[in-house]
Amino acid sequence: MLYLTGFLNGMTKRALAASLVAAIISDQIACAEPALRIVSFTADWCPTCRVLDPRIEDAIRLLNTHDIVLSQFDLSDRSTEGTDDVAAVQSELALNWGVDEIWSRYNGRTGFAVIAAFDTGEALGCLGLGMDAERMRQSLDLALRVVDSATPGERPSIGPECPDSKDQ
Repeated sequence: MLYLTGFLNGMTKRALAASLVAAIISDQIACAEPALRIVSFTADWCPTCRVLDPRIEDAIRLLNTHDIVLSQFDLSDRSTEGTDDVAAVQSELALNWGVDEIWSRYNGRTGFAVIAAFDTGEALGCLGLGMDAERMRQSLDLALRVVDSATPGERPSIGPECPDSKDQ
């Protein structure tokens, strides 16, 4: 123990403290909240979804970032069977994800995804079948820059890709 105490004196203590601070900061950065949530409306009976979903995953992979979370409303999800109201289960999920406004606008529609700011749930744009993985990557990259630079709640739309709401 005496050897260890002597070892930790002087510069070594400062170096150890600096290493601990660096590790804590690094851990906080690694645990930081993502910047974007992609809200995908999909179903196993949706032919567009079978093409779109892998493209979205490819676009995320091309960006090579942990700042994006892919969240899917699977309208063919069997885990909600036996419940009285499937829509209520999905609505609760939307509330938990902070995207209840997006769910209210689009529930029941499939074959697209909404790019949302993770912190506020505000819609920034959409990803659709007319986009290849590279164009999606570009849209996601632009959305990341908008989230980093614009005031939450006042972020501009990054494109006209979103479909009309379910009510139109």
